[in-house]
Amino acid sequence: MNIAKTCNKQGDKMARVKHPPYRVDRRNHGNIIGSIDHPSVILIHATQSGDRDGASDVRGVLEFLESTKKEPATGGGYGIHRVIDKEGIIGRGAKLHAPGNKVQHATGANSIAVGIELIAWSRFNLAKWLTRRRQLQALAWEMAFMSQELGIPLRRSKTHGVAMHREFPLGGHTDPGSFFPINRVIRMARWNVKRAARGKSYGFNTPLNPVL
Repeated sequence: MNIAKTCNKQGDKMARVKHPPYRVDRRNHGNIIGSIDHPSVILIHATQSGDRDGASDVRGVLEFLESTKKEPATGGGYGIHRVIDKEGIIGRGAKLHAPGNKVQHATGANSIAVGIELIAWSRFNLAKWLTRRRQLQALAWEMAFMSQELGIPLRRSKTHGVAMHREFPLGGHTDPGSFFPINRVIRMARWNVKRAARGKSYGFNTPLNPVL
C-alpha cells in the first residue's frame, strides 16, 4: 500500500504531516526560471561541502546559489527548494507550488523535480551517513510533507517518486553518493506519514530502521 497516496485520497479524514520548522527562509530569492505545474519527483542532492555550527551552513548554501544568478554561464542561476544540515536544521529556498517554483538544480530533472540539498559529501560510506541521525530524520520529515503536499509517491522512481541526483547523469554528478541510504530514508518518510495518520508523534523521533 502506498501510504502517502492513501492519506491524500482520504483528505482531512486523516491527519497530515505538518511541515518541519525552517530556521532559514529565502523563498524570495531571484533564481526562479519558471514553473512546474505538477512536480512528480523529490530529488536528493549533496552539497559537497562541510558542516558548520548552527544555521550558518544552510544560510551559506542558499546565499551561494542566489549569487550564481550573476554568472552568465548558469543561464539564470542555480537554486534549490530545501537545504538540510547535519544538525537537522532546514532552510527553505524556492517554494513548492506554481507559479514560480522551478529552479535549476539537476540537468534533465528541473521540469519535474523539487530538490533537497544535504550538506554532506558524496564520499560518505553508509556508517558515516548513519551517524548523521538528525539530518536523515529531517530529510524524512520533509519528504513526508512534500509527498502529501504535492502528491508524490514515497517510492524509488525517476519519474514519479524519490530519486538521487546521480540518477540524472547528464551533468556528471555523483551525489549524494553510492552509499546514501535512500531506501531507508523512504521507509522513514513513510513512517512519518503513518504516524501522523494515527495522531502520533513523528519528525525527530523517527527511528533509523522503522517497522511499517
